[in-house]
Amino acid sequence: GYQTVTFAQLAAYVKEGEPLPDKPVVLTFDDGYLSNYEVVWPALLERDMTATIFAIGVSVGKDTYKDTGAAMTPHFSYAQAEEMIQSGAVSVQSHTFDMHQYQPLEADGGRRGCLPREGETEEDYRLALEADLTRAIDELESNTSETALVLSYPGGDYTPEAEEISAALGMEM
Repeated sequence: GYQTVTFAQLAAYVKEGEPLPDKPVVLTFDDGYLSNYEVVWPALLERDMTATIFAIGVSVGKDTYKDTGAAMTPHFSYAQAEEMIQSGAVSVQSHTFDMHQYQPLEADGGRRGCLPREGETEEDYRLALEADLTRAIDELESNTSETALVLSYPGGDYTPEAEEISAALGMEM
């Protein structure tokens, strides 16, 4: 008896009182893996369901981790993302551009989600976060018909500053 709803429907419910089904559920998938395109999307279409996939901007269309050459689980491309978006079954949203890092492969030790690095000044943290989120939004919106409105914090790691900055950039949820 559960029915999938989109974040857009959820926002319309909160902002405008638009009705939701009796048993609404939002399905989400993190990272933007190619299996979302090959397995999840067809399963959603078959079941007349919707989902939101949170893509890591730096990993879109890649099967190696950045410039390391290290193999990683393949990620779908922007063309594949757009195909899913056009079906109406999938929304693709932000999982940041490059704050979802595999720390052992980061030359500088990397960052844990949207948290400041050890010793990073508040100003440097805010600048890094704003630059990353701005790039994630720009890449998503310039490569798909999607509007970036929802952010999934990598690992659930965030700060009040991250909420403030993401909201200022137009992220509603």
